Amino acid sequence: MFCANQVDEKFPPEIELSEMTLIVSIKIEDSIILVADGMGYTHGDENADIPHPTIKLYPANSSWVVGFAGWGGIDVQHTALKAEIAGGKQSFSSDIAVGGHRYISALKALIPPSQPASQLILAGFDSVGRPLVIEATGPNYSTYFPDSISACGAQKTSTLRILKMLSGCCKSNEEFRYLAAFSVWLASRHDLKIGKMEDGYPFSFCILKAGSLPIIEQLEISPTLARMNDGLKSLQDAFASFLSTSRIADSNTSKAR
Repeated sequence: MFCANQVDEKFPPEIELSEMTLIVSIKIEDSIILVADGMGYTHGDENADIPHPTIKLYPANSSWVVGFAGWGGIDVQHTALKAEIAGGKQSFSSDIAVGGHRYISALKALIPPSQPASQLILAGFDSVGRPLVIEATGPNYSTYFPDSISACGAQKTSTLRILKMLSGCCKSNEEFRYLAAFSVWLASRHDLKIGKMEDGYPFSFCILKAGSLPIIEQLEISPTLARMNDGLKSLQDAFASFLSTSRIADSNTSKAR
């Protein structure tokens, strides 16, 4: 996520802002899991881009969570909309199926036309407690409903492949949370636009439950990295075993001929 040191009309040119950051969402029965990397950029003097740790998931309309990828200056409009809600100037149904689209429209109305584009994920529940995720991409911020497993930002396509390939192994919220974090971690190893935990950028995460206020936390770096590396080694060992079995099978086939 890219942040301006001053929010005005002077935006940095020729930056692929929409492809910075990676946010993953997974809907499972009565829960939604969100994980985001933890690196933002401040546009400093002399066009220097200065990385810094940041949280990219935010509470929205009291019971929802919103995440931003791309131009981080949209957080200014999010804060302004939050103030309008607190002051009674804006109000949205807690049913995200009803209020979610209006919330995104209100956010869009606060964004200057020349501001670089962002992507957003908005997560919450409908009136009967069903999990719902809405995504939107600037500059138009047209809304759409992604699949139960979704991602936005950098490395979206490759991350979705990993998530969908391994999701069948998961049974609990904790396992799905680990999968979400694992997919972001794998992507961060190969893309400088995604913050690496190894470089001191902790991932933020939230498990939303129907009827409960969201709690956004950061994963502890050391134990999380240990588990990520264990997971990668397990996958590599499993594939090595598969290759060994395949070599034996090929050898037996050759002998049979």
